[in-house]
Amino acid sequence: LSSLQFDADTKVHVTLNAKWNSLGDARYYGSAVYEFSVLYDVPALITLSENKTVYNAGDCIVVRAQNLNENELLEFNTTLGTGPLQFFGSDGDTYALLPISMNNESGDYTLHIKAGGEDAQEKTIQVKALEPSFTPLTVSMEEYENMLKPKILEDIGTRLREIASEAGEATYFTLGAKFVSPVKGKVQRAYGTKVNFANASISGDSGMHEVIGTVYSAKEGEAVKAAQRGKVLFAGDLPVTGNTVVIDHGYGILSYYFHLKESKAVAGSDVAQSEIIGSVGQSGFTAGGNIMHYAVSVGGVFVNPQQFEGTLAIPSEPTA
Repeated sequence: LSSLQFDADTKVHVTLNAKWNSLGDARYYGSAVYEFSVLYDVPALITLSENKTVYNAGDCIVVRAQNLNENELLEFNTTLGTGPLQFFGSDGDTYALLPISMNNESGDYTLHIKAGGEDAQEKTIQVKALEPSFTPLTVSMEEYENMLKPKILEDIGTRLREIASEAGEATYFTLGAKFVSPVKGKVQRAYGTKVNFANASISGDSGMHEVIGTVYSAKEGEAVKAAQRGKVLFAGDLPVTGNTVVIDHGYGILSYYFHLKESKAVAGSDVAQSEIIGSVGQSGFTAGGNIMHYAVSVGGVFVNPQQFEGTLAIPSEPTA
């Protein structure tokens, strides 16, 4: 058995035939058959998207784990700002999405990876912080008091996390398939843009907030489409974000559609890619414009939604 070599975990069934005859003065003889299975256990192998080592804040890394034994869990320890990993797959080939928070600073980050509680590998990646971009946004005191005070924004963040926690383990599309742009419009504010609430009467609040997705300006009533197949987790009115739709796509990926004039989606229903789920409007806080704020989160971390409109890199066989 020691001479066998396999590229992946392999269960070997062994049959051993034993026979013995009398020896010396002993007058015993007989035979027996022994059967048992042996697991040829190849150590877990971890591969990152395209074997890249440089990523931007807001990127999402696809992690591929091969040769995992049944019930063998992976653990990631790192100082990288990220979220909990949700693994999926079977037959020893497992995937997870590792989101890189927009708040990560430029630098090198080491991923300490354990398989089954034992050290498996270390991966070091370089992260580039988002380029600073600031946009002043004039707001009235009425808007600030009713929708933009820190406690109100904190509460809406909590409510969105509660909605996200209702996502299940089902998957609704093939990982790597492209998302579509949800609306025909012009990008008004890109992911990660810092917005400052400008009003001389506001005190004790910096009013500086990051855009968690992409803000489009578009005609009122313009159709808003589901970016990818999924199940509607939420469709309703929320403070700040107005008429809101949240879709679960599986793999820990959720998409969000804010400030809709109206919603055509129904919570609990399945939606097809490009299915109309609402229209552009001014619900919630829009600073008086017709906008649609589109966001994507992975594992509860808001990432750059534009990357999903390209082909998300799925690691293939590792390179030397």
